[in-house]
Order: sequence, then C-alpha cells, then structure tokens
Amino acid sequence: MHVIAASRLVNSIQMSQRNTDEPGRMMDRARGIATSGTLQACAAWLGLLCVTACCPEVRETAYRTECQQRLSQIHAALTKYVKMHGDIPRDEHGTPRLAELCNAVATPHNKECSVDICCPDAAKAECSEYIVNPHLCADDLTQGSTTIVACDRCSNHRSGRNGTLVTVALLGHGTTVLVFLPEAEQAEWRKLFAAGDEKAAIVKIVEDDDGAESLTWYLGKERGYVKALQ
Repeated sequence: MHVIAASRLVNSIQMSQRNTDEPGRMMDRARGIATSGTLQACAAWLGLLCVTACCPEVRETAYRTECQQRLSQIHAALTKYVKMHGDIPRDEHGTPRLAELCNAVATPHNKECSVDICCPDAAKAECSEYIVNPHLCADDLTQGSTTIVACDRCSNHRSGRNGTLVTVALLGHGTTVLVFLPEAEQAEWRKLFAAGDEKAAIVKIVEDDDGAESLTWYLGKERGYVKALQ
C-alpha cells in the first residue's frame, strides 16, 4: 500500500511539473512562430529590394509610375486651385509657375509643399523640376483637353525592351502620356514647348488605317506634327 501511495505521489509531482512547464513551452512556440513570420517578411522585403536592384526594367517602371502619379497630383492641385481662385497660379509677371502652386497648398501647420513638382528619376538637378506650359490657362484643365500642362524637363525615363528614353507629359484632362519620339526629336519638341509654341503645346490624335489612334507631336514648321514611335 505504501509503495502504491508513493508511486501516486511521484506521478502527481511529475504532472504538476508538466503543467507548470507548459505555458513556457507555449511561449517558446509562440516566439518561434513570431520570429519565423518576421524572418519571412524580412526575406520578402529583401527579395523585393534585390529584384529592384538587379532588374533595371522594374526600377525604371517604378520611377516612371511615380512620375506619372506626381503629375496627376499636380493636375488635381491645379484644378482645386482654379476652383478656389478662378485662375491657375502665376508669378509676379503673370507667368504660370508650379512653385506658386506649392506656396498656395502649403498650410500654416505644414510649410512643406504637399505637391512634388520634380521628377523622381531625374539624373541631374537641372532636369528635375517639371516644365509648365507658358500659356496655360484655366480653360485648358477641362475634360477632353489635349493641351499639355507640364512635362519632364529631360528624357528622364526608359521604356520598352530596348530601354528607349521617353518624356512623360501631363494633358489637360488629367491623364499622362509618354512621348515616344527619338531622343533628339523629344529635345526639339520640349524646346518648342518651353518657349511657348502654341502648336507644340497641343497633342494631336490621328487615326491610323487600321483604326488605331496615335499621338502626334509638333516639331516646327518644316516637319509639322510627327507621329510617335509607338
């Protein structure tokens, strides 16, 4: 009888120890699961960084998309400004300026500009700030308008399998388009646009023989409107 009682006592002590140790084991398992999840998240993040770093096409697409988003935000801010003031932001000489838009959207609590007027993929400082249409007016910010509001100062982005340099342009109705012209012709068009050529400030849409639509860009009196490569 004493042997049986002693055996039961030992079993009871062992069960008590297991119950006492169980929360600790559960915590260890929870820490292991949490650590595993954190490591998986870090691995995914590092993998994304590696893909971005090792794949120029992914990086270029990301920058180009961000550029288009910034231009779209500029259009939204301009539209809001026009509703509030009846005209687009201008400097003391009456010239449209995106910097004036930044001053207008800054708040007393936040002096920083909430509208980014620089291209995220500009390789040089002089190519960073967008060019705004010198003759831009409130009527250009309407639905269906193909007047160019602003564009990259240089051919900052690459697109396509061959990595063709392109310019991103913002149209009056709020969408962005890519200038698929040879780089020298893009520079020629931007020069005319920045100088205030009214024809260079409008994108013409032409219909091809197969019914597809193409964008055309004005390159001066001698060449007129030239169809994009794509």
